[in-house]
Amino acid sequence: MHRFLLLLIVCLPFALSAQDYLTEKEVSGRTEKLYRKAQSQYRAGAQGEALETLEKVLKKEPTFIDAQLFYADLLLRQKDYAAAESAFSDAINLAADYAPLAYYLLGQAEFEQQKFAAAKGHFETFLKRGNPSEQREAEAKQWLQNAAFAEKAVQDPVPFAPTPLDSNINTEKPEYLPSMSADGQYLVYTTRRQARNEDIMLSQRADSSWLPGQPVTALNTPFNDSSPSIAANGQSMVFAR
Repeated sequence: MHRFLLLLIVCLPFALSAQDYLTEKEVSGRTEKLYRKAQSQYRAGAQGEALETLEKVLKKEPTFIDAQLFYADLLLRQKDYAAAESAFSDAINLAADYAPLAYYLLGQAEFEQQKFAAAKGHFETFLKRGNPSEQREAEAKQWLQNAAFAEKAVQDPVPFAPTPLDSNINTEKPEYLPSMSADGQYLVYTTRRQARNEDIMLSQRADSSWLPGQPVTALNTPFNDSSPSIAANGQSMVFAR
């Protein structure tokens, strides 16, 4: 189920009686039908068509908060970060407390545009307002930590000359979010071996290079498993799922 569709079911009882927005239950039949069409297109994997349909929905009813959130989420999935930032901001301006997850996703859109101070503020707001699950809270805290570090790094840059690792690690697939053990002997990182599925990989140092990365089969599932981080003592690892 789309993440906002589930979230909104939980949030509906908290909607204010005197509101400036409309929910799925309050829009006209024609608008609701068009919104359902966008949902079907999304479930069928036609995200571009779903975006076009949602644009028509929002043109008919600009205060339809569910459609606005859905639209923003799809833009983020399409990596149109500037448009996603604008759409999430519009949703929050329309209904600041309707879906706290919007602050978290807005922070991601800002982070990807290197707007680290703004992203940090929205991750903090989400953690205060969102009442997130333990996993989501851990993810948000990691994003917050990354934003705070990046903000400081941009303000006080240090010269460096990075060099890519060899083909044992860097492949035609995307590899990102690395973490190294304190002794420098193990490297874990995230990859997407399939278009929409993140997996955790592990490599061990061999002299001056790294052995080919191998999937951590004890952790990887058919769902997204990512953002591994090895503890300082080398005895444990945390990751996001």
